[in-house]
Amino acid sequence: MVEMTGGRPAELRDAKLVSVWLEREDVEQIKKMGVERSAFVRDAVRRLLHGESALVKEKKELAEEVAKLRKEVAEKERRIRELEREVEKGMRRIAELEERLAKKGEKIEELREKVNAKQYKTSTGWKTAEEIREWYKKENPRFPKAWLSAILYNDVVAVEELSQILGIESSEPATATAPVPSVSSVSAEDAEKDAERERIERMLRAREVRRRRRRYEEWDFKRLAEDLGCSEEEARRMVAEKLASSSSSEAE
Repeated sequence: MVEMTGGRPAELRDAKLVSVWLEREDVEQIKKMGVERSAFVRDAVRRLLHGESALVKEKKELAEEVAKLRKEVAEKERRIRELEREVEKGMRRIAELEERLAKKGEKIEELREKVNAKQYKTSTGWKTAEEIREWYKKENPRFPKAWLSAILYNDVVAVEELSQILGIESSEPATATAPVPSVSSVSAEDAEKDAERERIERMLRAREVRRRRRRYEEWDFKRLAEDLGCSEEEARRMVAEKLASSSSSEAE
């Protein structure tokens, strides 16, 4: 038990003891502070390590996302290159089609020129439709269709074609006779001539039909189809329709 002298413990009267006691208190306080500081440091280190782990994880996720985006970009670039090649191929195809179309247009123009330059055999040599038109205007025949039939050697097809070009009425007979004053003046000989003329005309028409049929059979439909840019069947159908229309016009 500490003695009390004058209201204070005896140790407090000894300066050395007081100094030792204070030093002991300081040491205890330092130890306590050291423990607290160590706990603080450990907690800080733990927090730092935990934060670095989360940061590393987030960085890894970002790297994976970047790799995924790069893969998508590469795929899109590959697709763009494919589309560019397809567009280039399509442009080449369009150029080829345009070239073929231009060639077909040239062929059609050549065919038109051939049609315009078609010549007909006449009594004065081969002539184009335009030349026959000028000749027709100069002659101004009273019976135009009979005149055509005469200069074209009774070529029924040529007569019909030029009649349409010159605008001659189809109702006019191909061979016309001079008007007679009365029926009584017509002799038996004239009647026989008329009958013979009609027979010859029918024979010529029949011959022309046979000639057209032979021409139809001899036509090179494959080459015609190439010139017209269509199939061989379509070329045959077009020629058949043309011949049929010509036959019906002659029958009328």
